[in-house]
Amino acid sequence: GFITGSLLQPQALSAFSTPAMGCNLFILDSNGNPLPHDSAGIGELALDPTLFGSSTTLLNADHHEVYFSGMPEWNAKVLRRHGDEFERTADGYYRAHGRADDTMNLGGIKGQFHRD
Repeated sequence: GFITGSLLQPQALSAFSTPAMGCNLFILDSNGNPLPHDSAGIGELALDPTLFGSSTTLLNADHHEVYFSGMPEWNAKVLRRHGDEFERTADGYYRAHGRADDTMNLGGIKGQFHRD
């Protein structure tokens, strides 16, 4: 889990209120750069690569290529690709909008799928 609701914060329907403890989220703008943390916007979700419990290998793909290739840097660290499109509202809530790419993770094996 990288994003959650908290009983310590007001909640909104169909939205999350905060990143999970120890997780730093980034929403990338249309140029692939992280939006300021206090601004509203929509784009691909990226994660701080030091996220506890994140994978270090993949069974059928290059781990670096899948998660880090082409991603921007933040504080001298290459951000980790998540692949979902997320929105941060003007009120500071987060809403998921589905996949930003065409990759699915089934049983720990990443694979491509095609939308028809």
